Amino acid sequence: AILLYCLYRVSHSLLAREVVTIDDDRITIEAGHREIERRFELARPWAWVQLVPGRSDWHASRVLIRSAGRAVECGRFLTNAERSDLAAQLERVMRAPPDNGAVL
Repeated sequence: AILLYCLYRVSHSLLAREVVTIDDDRITIEAGHREIERRFELARPWAWVQLVPGRSDWHASRVLIRSAGRAVECGRFLTNAERSDLAAQLERVMRAPPDNGAVL
């Protein structure tokens, strides 16, 4: 039974996805497995990206998009190097002039 549970957890985590959409005035983060389970909207004009380092080399870093007192974590399933790249890409797109939406 434990083996089946472990196989289920691995297969479930492989279906995880996040979509970050950056429009002229808002940032939308959608996350879930197979379908959208969580959806967050943040105001783009006040949004900024924070890359929070792990407490040690053994702990994962975190990518947060913050706006108006709210914070949403992105890229939980990525490696630390991929999180760093994601934070840089998000920052670059968010600072670019509005352009009818961008999807990462």
